[in-house]
Amino acid sequence: MNITRRNILKLIGGSAVGFFLTPLPYKVLDDSSIWTQNWSLTPPLPQGPVSIKYSNCTLCAAGCGVKAKCVNGIPCQLIGIPRHPIDNGALCARGLAGHHLVNHPLRVALPQKFLHKSPDSAMEPISFQTAVNEIASQIQKSNGAIAVFDQQPGRITSEIYFEFLNQLSNGIYATHPSREDATLSTLHEMIDKNNAKLGYDFENTQLIVSFGAPLLDDWGIPGRMRKIFGKRKESGLKLIQIESCQSRTALQSDVWLPIKPDTEYFAALAIANVLIKENLVLLAALRQITDFEKLKHAALQFTPAQYSEITGIDFSIIRQTANKLAQSKSAIVLSGPNPGAGPFNNETEKAIASLNILIGSIGTDGGIVIRDLQKENKNHIARNWNAIQDHSIEVLFIDSVDSGYALPWNLIERKLQPQHTIISLSPYLNEIAAHADYILPSPAPYESLVEVPAHVTSNVNSFSVAVPLFAKPETVIEPENLFKLITQSVGMQLEIPTTEEAVKQKAEKIFSTKRGSVFSYSDGTTKPVSEFLSADDLCKKLFEGAAWSDKPNNSHHPFRFTLNIAAPKNVPKTTNSLVLIPQGWKVAVSSSSISPILSKLFQESELRENAGTISINPETATRYRLRSNDTALLETEEGKMNVRVKLNTSIQPGVILASVGPALNETNFSDATYNDVLSLCTISDHGTWRITQAKVSKI
Repeated sequence: MNITRRNILKLIGGSAVGFFLTPLPYKVLDDSSIWTQNWSLTPPLPQGPVSIKYSNCTLCAAGCGVKAKCVNGIPCQLIGIPRHPIDNGALCARGLAGHHLVNHPLRVALPQKFLHKSPDSAMEPISFQTAVNEIASQIQKSNGAIAVFDQQPGRITSEIYFEFLNQLSNGIYATHPSREDATLSTLHEMIDKNNAKLGYDFENTQLIVSFGAPLLDDWGIPGRMRKIFGKRKESGLKLIQIESCQSRTALQSDVWLPIKPDTEYFAALAIANVLIKENLVLLAALRQITDFEKLKHAALQFTPAQYSEITGIDFSIIRQTANKLAQSKSAIVLSGPNPGAGPFNNETEKAIASLNILIGSIGTDGGIVIRDLQKENKNHIARNWNAIQDHSIEVLFIDSVDSGYALPWNLIERKLQPQHTIISLSPYLNEIAAHADYILPSPAPYESLVEVPAHVTSNVNSFSVAVPLFAKPETVIEPENLFKLITQSVGMQLEIPTTEEAVKQKAEKIFSTKRGSVFSYSDGTTKPVSEFLSADDLCKKLFEGAAWSDKPNNSHHPFRFTLNIAAPKNVPKTTNSLVLIPQGWKVAVSSSSISPILSKLFQESELRENAGTISINPETATRYRLRSNDTALLETEEGKMNVRVKLNTSIQPGVILASVGPALNETNFSDATYNDVLSLCTISDHGTWRITQAKVSKI
């Protein structure tokens, strides 16, 4: 059966595509329920020698250590590494089932090409060499930009992308707009000489004020966050969550401030207002800010009563929050993207990040620390996707890894020229692959050697290696090998090292510094780098299963900051229309990104809301004559879709919380009104899609 773009787009949201390609994972689950009542019918498990292998999970940028129990060399169970210094030995639900992904029903077995842009265009097999020749020809003829979209920056593969694009006059290295280090990267841009890698010293902080960051829902390095917040009683750590919806993080916070949707910028300015008017800004901080008067003008533009009306938070509570920040021995203010709703706009990010400068938390214990100082390299500039000029990209490579965060197709399309070529390197069919011209499958997780750099939110430098647990199919290609073929076809003079060679170079660099220590996965021992006899010994230990980490660098550096915060131009006005907010969970915004068995459990347990579900306040339901489990029609200017209604008193009246992720098995994908929630969202001029005006009516 031919698979068309339309097939993928309609079926990708739910498990129906699993039946479309192979029913095996779901039959296994159905049979399991029968076997539990008829044990004599249980089929025998595969037998053979049991062995243990060590690696790292690469399903997201956390890179957690993994202990794999194998039968006949094939992994059958994954668990975390006890006492791991970075991730605390924890794996998220997706990580525990990561070994299933090599057999995912959405796996692309061969390189494919769509013959035309029509939704009815079918995939057809193509050889790698033919694809390379055609892509190289497109690059050579291109007048527009050549871009690589990297969803996990910082890897060896990322460096290869950099070097390739630096050879082109029109090359753009792009990163995902939803980044967990949004506050850190914003501060990095504010530093006059932005050559510092920053990190959060959560381990030593006393207060965290979070603007919507899902800190307790697999954000950052999940095991690290669980350990930190699991010791709150002993450490005295307090969390204030400023968020419009009562998320799982808001439920577990010490204080939840329910803010009106899309007013976080004004809440940050209101806190700055208190810090400035009550002389709570440190003198040292004032000397570091080159344009303090600009911030002061923006913050003092509104009265306390106006701030209360705009944000929905009483100004007395805002004042309390500001005073807690000023009085706390150590504090961090940060933002974080919602996996479904995406990032804040740039002005909001700057307003939030600037609060850390005002309270003097940069370079202090328990604040935002300098993880590393490096020489400035102007050639290696990563550009946030939203910072790229609209309609400028002619050839776009989509990297194979997953960020864990949603990205509306409309936002990608906005940056493309009318005549464009998209190359997807994903091992799976997904929402973006459905729009690609070429699908060149890369290895699935645990099929190739991958470097695991320090996470962008970490307060220490670290390094480990994800070694293969499965044999790599001959029908896939490593991204570095693909780009090596393309450079040869284009005629570039570019040396691209293998990942193994790059890992050895990294080990030599670490060994030469004599800094840090190496934690061994097999026996849980820690050995200083200074005690290794050679770089080869260090490299061998990393390949066997180990993690190198350095000590935190909390030294203060006299940075100068240019905030460049503009006074607000538009104040949100209260309307009677409903506000649609997409809601997702990290690495679960698509069926293609999680184990098919885990996806089925996800769908049927409803521990997480399925796609096609909206949650509203009972007051809103009464207003539109809706009841729990009703089917309703959700409409925006972008489209419409049928949804199932759930009632939730924690949702603010007038707000529709719409789930992004796998759909229920019984979803009627043939329904002409079926859409993905993200396709209903309005993309703002800033490239954000956090809120959309919507209508809802009972069917």
